[in-house]
Amino acid sequence: MFTEVFAKGDLPRFGRILVQVHPFHVGKMVLDGVAPGSLTLEQSFYQQGVAYDDSLRRFIADCLHQSDCPLTGTVANGIARIQKFLNDLDAKPIPAGPGRVLAEGLATPGIYYALYSGRDGWPGLRSSLTSAFAGDGSGLIGNVDAVYGRQPDGTYVGNLFPAFYAITCTDTPELGGPPHIAALAREWKKTAPVFGESDAWSLLPCWHWAPVGTSKPALPVFHATGSAPILLVATTHDPATPYAGGVEVSKELDNATLLTYDSDGHTAYRRGSTCIDTAVDAYLIQGTAPPHGTRCSPDSLTATPHAPRADPAPTTPGLHEMPLSLASASSIRHSARPGGAVGRGRRGSTLRTISAQVRGAQREEPSCRPSSGTTM
Repeated sequence: MFTEVFAKGDLPRFGRILVQVHPFHVGKMVLDGVAPGSLTLEQSFYQQGVAYDDSLRRFIADCLHQSDCPLTGTVANGIARIQKFLNDLDAKPIPAGPGRVLAEGLATPGIYYALYSGRDGWPGLRSSLTSAFAGDGSGLIGNVDAVYGRQPDGTYVGNLFPAFYAITCTDTPELGGPPHIAALAREWKKTAPVFGESDAWSLLPCWHWAPVGTSKPALPVFHATGSAPILLVATTHDPATPYAGGVEVSKELDNATLLTYDSDGHTAYRRGSTCIDTAVDAYLIQGTAPPHGTRCSPDSLTATPHAPRADPAPTTPGLHEMPLSLASASSIRHSARPGGAVGRGRRGSTLRTISAQVRGAQREEPSCRPSSGTTM
């Protein structure tokens, strides 16, 4: 009996475990948004912080050419403006609708979640930042509400966040406490000036989740020897599962084909590329995988020529396929001080996560062809 798998977002990790344990019982398998599993949580969060800062720079570079952009000057000027905005909110929150205020702890994920959806989220982020700079935080806080499941009456639906931490922290080797995490925050901020500090403090819930002295090894490298061909889909500017991880996994698996999406945002299938959708559908329906190294562009950018470019080498620290848990750096930093509460589930200093899949609109013209280093 053969099982056929399409795993996207959080699920490629479990798909790889399945094919490793039962390689002869898995038929066609697509893993969209994949990253090496043999990594520590610190490595994962660090790499995601760097990737999200890269996504923010790409957003700003595009924003500066739009008539409704609230930023001016260069990309560096835009980064500095956003950093100042977040720092000011830490000291003085702004109104964000009836009975609510926007502080740094909600503004940071409000920006973050818009980047998660790639170019589809950029117009909304421009609008939200314009309003926030003018003193209205309702747009950014609305981004957070949509992901957290907050209802208009202040209640929440679902158990996404408790489940995320219960699973992630249980699977995580023992972490250092607040002094260690504070040192990471200072170090990560050097390479990820906007998101690095928050990403480091997001490790805090797992510090005391398991009994002291508990040791859990990272997952081994999976080769899935004997499996049927596996199709890996990786996006070049995916902030949650960065592209280098897909390249690395394609080298780890014995029988894998890598399909590259030259675009922004998390995952590729049904996110605005007929090229990607056609290739994945052909594999799932007919069993025909695209040639290894095939590259696709968004339909909206097919008229723009791209120069060939080499795949980036795998990086260290590495990547993690689980969505990043984003915390408010200031709220957790304060709660970790002597006399402060370091707890799970405190609203306002609750650690954040991403797992909402954002579907991109399908456009009209396909652009897809196999290549050995050729970009499409």
